[in-house]
Amino acid sequence: MKRDLQYDIQLSSIPEEKGGGYEASIPVLGKYTFIGDGATTEEALADLEQTKKETFSSLLKEGVEIPEPKGKLEDYGGKILVRLPKFLHKALVEQAGENGISLNQHISALLSAGVPVAEMKRTLKNLCDLWSSMIYHYEFPEQEDTPIFVNSNKTYRPAA
Repeated sequence: MKRDLQYDIQLSSIPEEKGGGYEASIPVLGKYTFIGDGATTEEALADLEQTKKETFSSLLKEGVEIPEPKGKLEDYGGKILVRLPKFLHKALVEQAGENGISLNQHISALLSAGVPVAEMKRTLKNLCDLWSSMIYHYEFPEQEDTPIFVNSNKTYRPAA
């Protein structure tokens, strides 16, 4: 029966202003579907176990499918196969060679460094640098109806 399966449990403290104690839940099954509480963590876990038995029994009688627990870390070997376009494969091999490391090491480093985020940060920094180097302010001369754009070394007047 499914109640014997080991699900990841979230255990959190309940603030004193809400009565104090602890709350135990099984988020993958619905945080508020499978929940237990108690004055201690042991009581909260025991209450959750009782809730689990009762709720599983009820759901199974109704024919509701209960999701299996997600795999544990030991269920993963750390090996994946990824198909790449040839140009990307070539670029990655060249980058790995430039750094004197294997392709696997290079790809692992890229993934763990969050390359897309790093690229986005670099692009945003470049844009900020560009923007700050080209700050303009408006001047409205009394004789002219059009503004003049001024930066540190040039003055620009829009074409009429």
